Amino acid sequence: MTNSKNNQKTSSKIENSSVESPERSELRKFLLKIIPFIKGIKNSPSMSPVYFFFYAYGFTFLLSLILFEIPSSIQIPFFFAETGESIIFNFPMGDLISVIIFGGVFSLSSLRAFELLREKIDPIKKRYEKRLFVVILYVFFMILLILGVLSHMIANQLNSYIHEIETQQIIIPNTPLGHLKSGIYLWDELISHILIGMGFYGMLYVNSYLDLNSDGEKIRPIELFSIISAAVLIGAGTSLGFIEGQSGLIFLFFSVFLIFAIIIIIKKNVLSYRKNPFVLCGLIMSVAYIITTVIFVSFTGLKSYYPFFFQLSELGF
Repeated sequence: MTNSKNNQKTSSKIENSSVESPERSELRKFLLKIIPFIKGIKNSPSMSPVYFFFYAYGFTFLLSLILFEIPSSIQIPFFFAETGESIIFNFPMGDLISVIIFGGVFSLSSLRAFELLREKIDPIKKRYEKRLFVVILYVFFMILLILGVLSHMIANQLNSYIHEIETQQIIIPNTPLGHLKSGIYLWDELISHILIGMGFYGMLYVNSYLDLNSDGEKIRPIELFSIISAAVLIGAGTSLGFIEGQSGLIFLFFSVFLIFAIIIIIKKNVLSYRKNPFVLCGLIMSVAYIITTVIFVSFTGLKSYYPFFFQLSELGF
């Protein structure tokens, strides 16, 4: 009798556990749909470079902008070698984290995308794609991006100190302090942003060229949808970012050039958007960049001097 009662209790527990609540059932269905997609990332040679380049770029760029506003700082003690004077320098935590995330993580991730695209190339088509020159060119553009990020971090910090001095005294042009202000502003607002953009677009050009000379596996419709969505957001965000960085016009030309260059190459090579998603993402991003810039200018107008576009900060954003 005892055994039969225990069996009945056990069976009732099993029956109760097998009945799922509606919320749990919906969650299970969602996981069954999303898990194969997540697993497919590892088994998608055509999509992997897109993840490592475009998605990593968008994520690290956004994260660095958010963390850039961290108010805390690191205290770095050191001595002046000539006088032996002890100094404590407050290094902004946000600047350091932004450099590590965008300059470091994205650069390494983009390098992985480059290697994956080189692996996709047919061994018979080893013309320029496998040569050392392409590797050197890609590393050169990656160094430009890192140099731009570091320059912006240093110049931006020095620029903040110049603003503090300017609130206490008038900085007269064509004086040592005036030249210092001009030089820091040049590196902070112009040169550093141009270096970052040249590095990014240079790597994008090289990777697009490699993808056009490769033949990968077809991507799934859900991946195609994710590419279109991500490319539009990345293109729009990049446009606004470079407009704020006073280099929006320069990289507007870069985006137009990328579109025409790919179109010219496509005439010689048959492009399959299902097999060359990297190029597709680059094209959509460039179009989104151009459209966002045109819409922005149509609302704000133009300046009569370089950079010609109004900055977001000037408009109160």
